[in-house]
Amino acid sequence: MIGHTAQNCNLKYRCIKCTESHGPGECKIKKEDAVSIPKLVELRKKLNEKINNAKKPKIERIAQISHKYVPGLKFADVAKQGRGLNQAIKDSPQLTNISPRLNQTPNSAPCLIDPEKAFKNTSTLPIENTKIPDRSTLILYLVNLFRCLVEEKLGSKFVESRSPPFHKSFEGTSSITPIFFILSPGVDPLKDVEKLGMQLGFTFGGRNFHNVSLGQGQEPIAEEAIELSANEGHWVILQNVHLVRKWLPTLEKKMEQCSENPHDDYRLFISAEPSPDPHESIIPQGILESAIKITNEPPSGIQANIHKALDNFTQETLESCSKETEFKAILFALCYYHAVLAERRKFGAQGWNRVSGELTINAEMEDLQNYIMMDAVPPSWTKRAYPSELGLNSWFTDMLYRINELSNWTADFNLPSSVWLGGFFNPQSFLTAIMQQTARKNEWPLDKMCLYCEVLRKTKEEITSAPREGAYINGLYMEGARWDVQTGCIMDSRFKELFPLLPIMYIRAITQDKQDLRNMYECPVYKTRSRGPTYVWTFNLRTKERASK
Repeated sequence: MIGHTAQNCNLKYRCIKCTESHGPGECKIKKEDAVSIPKLVELRKKLNEKINNAKKPKIERIAQISHKYVPGLKFADVAKQGRGLNQAIKDSPQLTNISPRLNQTPNSAPCLIDPEKAFKNTSTLPIENTKIPDRSTLILYLVNLFRCLVEEKLGSKFVESRSPPFHKSFEGTSSITPIFFILSPGVDPLKDVEKLGMQLGFTFGGRNFHNVSLGQGQEPIAEEAIELSANEGHWVILQNVHLVRKWLPTLEKKMEQCSENPHDDYRLFISAEPSPDPHESIIPQGILESAIKITNEPPSGIQANIHKALDNFTQETLESCSKETEFKAILFALCYYHAVLAERRKFGAQGWNRVSGELTINAEMEDLQNYIMMDAVPPSWTKRAYPSELGLNSWFTDMLYRINELSNWTADFNLPSSVWLGGFFNPQSFLTAIMQQTARKNEWPLDKMCLYCEVLRKTKEEITSAPREGAYINGLYMEGARWDVQTGCIMDSRFKELFPLLPIMYIRAITQDKQDLRNMYECPVYKTRSRGPTYVWTFNLRTKERASK
């Protein structure tokens, strides 16, 4: 649990940490028979004696601690700030097998020791009649015990899982001192390298940042990148060097050659996964000794995960949004949700809790389920929405388009260059607003005005700005006819072309006495193909045929 002494400790490269990966559990401790902290080794011996001398009339379950857990059970003279740690570890007996009687299950066992009562006098630690439900309970008890000791004697910074920023570790590098990343699941430290390189002017686009992912046939490319970077002062990343085990001695020699007279700006970054066997290392000793070794484990706990997620956003990013309060609230909710998902990974294949049938499903919920399964819009949604005949998938996509259209419009409150008329919940209000604006400007009576429609020969992409009067509209389709751009009038529809799209239309308000109805067809506009109650307006479109046709 305690990796090394804290005396003369530099937090940039060293950290005392009590791990939590040894399993959950709880213990019960009484306050009699206290043991002095300066000799914590006796605590372990006393624990062994009480377990071995315990009565064993009936063993319900056996808690085994195998040899792989023994290295984690190390004791230190904390009162002397870590002095004599190595000797204490050597003198401690091997804790290999424990067979306690299980009087209760872990879930019903009393809670952990109260730190305020246990550490009120920091020179003593009470332990008596320890009841150990299983192996994991003992492990977690010792982990939490030493976490409290380390936090009490050395400070909370030694037990926090937050790692220092990468630029602090980068300050210790040089052209002859590379950085060696020990990869952990769920963490990509190379993103920090790319981010720092962008700040210092080393980018892939500038061709002074090289990234080589090692694998079959990539060794010559990596050697060439190292030589080029050492001569011209570039950065180079070698990813997953553990995959090319036979090439690693060559890499060690290449690093020695390039360290003789390298460019001052030259930096080398290496990443590899840890060896599955702790007694075997595939990385040459020369590479490890010359490099700064960094491991960035995933944060443990909701608080640490939230801090890790929020660290990705700078103060400038938080203040860049016009709605700063709403943006911060949404960002915190997103980071909290991400932290919950990250913590749920510890449950493995157990997954999330499902509905156990205790919730009563009413008729509305059942109808909602049926409509979603049939890819249809539920009536409970349509009665609060706009008229539509689309399926659920297309309806939802159409709704997102409407939201995007309104969001772009309300961002600066200026009339768009071309307005999607079908995207309004109530298109009549927009058309009426055009007449009202013109009526107020020219002091015309509103009841003596009408709309003039002109179909242009332009597409939506060709319209760059809104007109001075009226508006350009798009998104209208014709049924039973089509608009001929060459002649500028209505023509018969083509074969298999049921709903041709109308070009951009220019709508402006005029007085009724200036309205020309010759060779015009009064074309009704509806929201949907069902027509009926979805009527919107009547546009006069030019035609060469009789209106009765």
